[in-house]
Amino acid sequence: MTSAVMKFDTLSWAKKLEQAGVPTAQAEVQVQLIFRVIDDNICTKSDLRESEAKFEIKLKELELKIEVVKKDLIVAIEKVNISIEKVKASINAQIAKWVLGVSAIQTTVLIVLIRTIH
Repeated sequence: MTSAVMKFDTLSWAKKLEQAGVPTAQAEVQVQLIFRVIDDNICTKSDLRESEAKFEIKLKELELKIEVVKKDLIVAIEKVNISIEKVKASINAQIAKWVLGVSAIQTTVLIVLIRTIH
């Protein structure tokens, strides 16, 4: 994080500590330490803008990746649909052959039976 310029009156705070009975040197060190902790951990508007810009870039990258995956899935689904249609056509052809074969056998059996009976 970048250093934040804060509206923080360290001298006033140190004087208040002194008025409360804290020795001057100790009051100054306490104020410096507290200010350092605050300054090290505060997020500036610049930090927020930088984070937001990075987030926007990552979001756009993610959206692009999602679009690529979406297009790949559409292509894969189309291939699966084509394969399913081919399998359906093959099964229908096999069923038709089987039905024709069974019909031919039945017809032959009937003809033989009819000739045998007469």
